[in-house]
Amino acid sequence: MPQFRFQLFSQVSLAILLSLIGWLAGSPSAWADLSPTVTKVITISNYGAPVSFDEHPQGGQYVVAFRDCELVFLDATFKITQAVKIPNCRSLFGAKYGYLNKQLVVVSPVYVGESVIYDFSAIHRLRTHNAAVTGSLLVNNDLISTSDDGSVRITEILNLAELKTQQQELYKSIGVARKIAIYPDLGGPVSRLAISYDTGEIVVFPNQANLRSPTLKPQVFRPLQSRINMIRFTPDGQSLVAGYFTGELLKLDLRTGQSQVLGRAEFWLNTIDMIPEGLLVTGNNQGIVKLFTIATEQEILAQQIGPAPIVSVEFINPHTVVVVDAQGNLYQLQF
Repeated sequence: MPQFRFQLFSQVSLAILLSLIGWLAGSPSAWADLSPTVTKVITISNYGAPVSFDEHPQGGQYVVAFRDCELVFLDATFKITQAVKIPNCRSLFGAKYGYLNKQLVVVSPVYVGESVIYDFSAIHRLRTHNAAVTGSLLVNNDLISTSDDGSVRITEILNLAELKTQQQELYKSIGVARKIAIYPDLGGPVSRLAISYDTGEIVVFPNQANLRSPTLKPQVFRPLQSRINMIRFTPDGQSLVAGYFTGELLKLDLRTGQSQVLGRAEFWLNTIDMIPEGLLVTGNNQGIVKLFTIATEQEILAQQIGPAPIVSVEFINPHTVVVVDAQGNLYQLQF
């Protein structure tokens, strides 16, 4: 999720926008009057199949990861500024911006058991697992990674140039550890960490926990027995929203352990994003994007983007979502 950039809006326009969202959240007929527009901004299919899209923490720049081990960087107008090939990775599963010792980097999980860090001058390959790495994320200056073998590890990077690290296993379970969610994800210290499994298991580490503590015991939830394709913390950090292979969109209250299915799709959900203004967007395997209000748990918009599966959805402001499909098309959905 992108950092909300207050400089884009005056205080007056922001107040109007928030009031409008609050009014519309309780008014289904008002949402029905919206006329969403979909604009294709670029096609970059020559790099293969995209697997993820992420926005620079300060906005205005983007990185698209491709399964064939390519990172493609775009500027604010979605023009390609750089393409970086990661050699001998076999398959790339995503890319996320992050900070390591206050330096901006991009971290990627790859099939050959490594987490790859690109610092815009060199590619650094860290051996983090014996099996394929499915997720990699920088959390409070440490590297969190997940793997096909069900393990979750934390890697303290002592010297990146020399690949000097210390590793510790945080957790291991049956199945594939797939997705990582953090709170907050707008910058600053991370206070909550969640991991999802293809068995439907969700693991949440304690609030403000020292992740390196040997006595750390996370909460474990199993609301549905189905593969989780994506998880996100809600803006208040008190709940998780999960999108499932079987089409469910589920909200899990971390205080009570109670879960509620917000909606079901005939096709599996691939991607989720949320913003503090209380909106949630999903993309599914049939090219459909849906918009929900978190407060009322109401679906307010469903838009067919194209025939290809949706790989990523991401708000770049409260009324614009960037949509990436499996054919390498990038769209802007405005509402």
